[in-house]
Amino acid sequence: MTHPNNSILPSANSKLLGGSYIRRSVQIATQVAQDSDTVHQAGEEPVDFFIRAKQYLQSQDHQSALVQLNHATQLKSDFVEAFRLRAQIQYYFQRYDEALIDLSSAIYFAPDIAELYALRGSLEMEQGNLHQAKNDLDAAISINPFYESALLNRAELLAQQEMLTEAVDDYSHVLTLNGNSLFAYVNRGIIFQRLKIYAAAIEDYSIALNRQPNLDVEIYIYRAQCYFETKNYANAILDANYVLNVQPNHEFAQYLRGLAFEFSGWIQEAFADYCECIRKDTVSSAVYYRRALIYEFWEKPEEAYADYLAAIRINPQDADSFNQLGVLCLRSGKPRDALNYLNISVKVAPDISRGYMNRGNAHSALGDYSSSIADFTRAIELKPDDPDPYYNRATDLEQVGDFRSAVRDYTSTLRLSPSDVNALFARATALISLKQNDLALKDLQQCRSLGFDYPHINAIIHEITSK
Repeated sequence: MTHPNNSILPSANSKLLGGSYIRRSVQIATQVAQDSDTVHQAGEEPVDFFIRAKQYLQSQDHQSALVQLNHATQLKSDFVEAFRLRAQIQYYFQRYDEALIDLSSAIYFAPDIAELYALRGSLEMEQGNLHQAKNDLDAAISINPFYESALLNRAELLAQQEMLTEAVDDYSHVLTLNGNSLFAYVNRGIIFQRLKIYAAAIEDYSIALNRQPNLDVEIYIYRAQCYFETKNYANAILDANYVLNVQPNHEFAQYLRGLAFEFSGWIQEAFADYCECIRKDTVSSAVYYRRALIYEFWEKPEEAYADYLAAIRINPQDADSFNQLGVLCLRSGKPRDALNYLNISVKVAPDISRGYMNRGNAHSALGDYSSSIADFTRAIELKPDDPDPYYNRATDLEQVGDFRSAVRDYTSTLRLSPSDVNALFARATALISLKQNDLALKDLQQCRSLGFDYPHINAIIHEITSK
């Protein structure tokens, strides 16, 4: 087997492993030995100190064990097991640099032992040295492809580095080696969830929960989230119910159940869950936002307004609440107030189409058509498959006399929403302004066939056909 080369060995102060690591390890051993009052008898072998160190460890005397291991490594500089055991004790005392030095010394003398790389890799992970940790874990797995703990650690590291498909591969490898690893099922489920492969995530969570139903309740929450994302609201509610039975004060379970109720059309039940979250002094702006939407649905604008403000107090960057406040102000005939809120919404979330759409409506209500047209244009750029900003831009283009461009926008609206009879009628009137009566007549006749009930449509048809 090819030994791992020096590129996978760690460095101390940017130096490759070599004499400097070994010298530092010996220096530490010598210093501790000098500081101790333990004097070994002449003729004792390194293994005697090693055995005595293990005996001290059995009685939880870590410091004495460390002294014995210092003697052992002084007498035998390539005593791999002594370096390994001393590294574990250094870790116990939170002397992480010394632990890394001892593991590196052990690797130097025994470069074919996978466990040493795995131990050093896990310690490097804890220290945040992810690149070096991955090198060590790669080395451990190349030596022993069936090393389960190294595969699990590397999967966790890959997930931290957003290498999600590679992390899935490692967890899957673990499960081929050990189909009973609930840890691997749960963590692979989490990665699938992050990848938005919700069906696979649900399957992994379900395997783990079926085998051990009393796992951490957060796994039920993860599965409930996946059920919600797949519109399986009934199962999302069941999982949230389980969590609330075990932990009645679990706020997120209460909120998630409220969402599932709301999207199932059980508005009263959703409202009750949101109110319960608020009664528990929620710090989530989303709860106030969702309850405000229900107040709007129930045509209670004052209550909705208060909840949107509460959401903003919790999260001043809540673009959705600023946006809805703007919409409420528009509905109540306060376009300037609406514009103030919508300016903030767009500033906080400059890549959300509806913020520009609603701000365009506010500009339009104030008669500022150049600004409204610019906002509708930006909304279209961000979401070109939404028919509404095309329609709104068309109406304001008519206001500035650009009927030809208005016709193009009405046509785009109809391409995206073929049954929009209002757009069809509006295009007909724009065509009349362009004196394209034949095309206008076709639109008007189609409006009438679709049951459009504009009271003067027959009169308009009569007028343009009599010319």
